[in-house]
Parts: sequence; structure tokens; C-alpha cells
Amino acid sequence: MQSIAEGSLFLCKTNRDTGHGTGKPTWMIVEERLDTWSFLFDQLEVEYEKP
Repeated sequence: MQSIAEGSLFLCKTNRDTGHGTGKPTWMIVEERLDTWSFLFDQLEVEYEKP
């Protein structure tokens, strides 16, 4: 991964005691999506206001 992403940031997150999505709790799916969007917004320097 280091040679592929050299000079770039990437999001790598692992969770214990989870599978590939089947039976994953809704709260865990929401947290994963939140982490992904937060990372993208940060890297793209997107400015937003809380509703």
C-alpha cells in the first residue's frame, strides 16, 4: 500500500468482530459512512455549515 499511495493520503479503517456487511448493525454502517465522508470533505477542503 505504501508504494501505491506514496505522497497521497488514504483512509484505512479496520473493525474487529465484523464480517463483510451481512448482519452488520445499522449504527456501524452509519459510522463507517460518516468516517468516509468526513475524510473526503477534509481532503477536498469542502466547507460546510451545520444545519
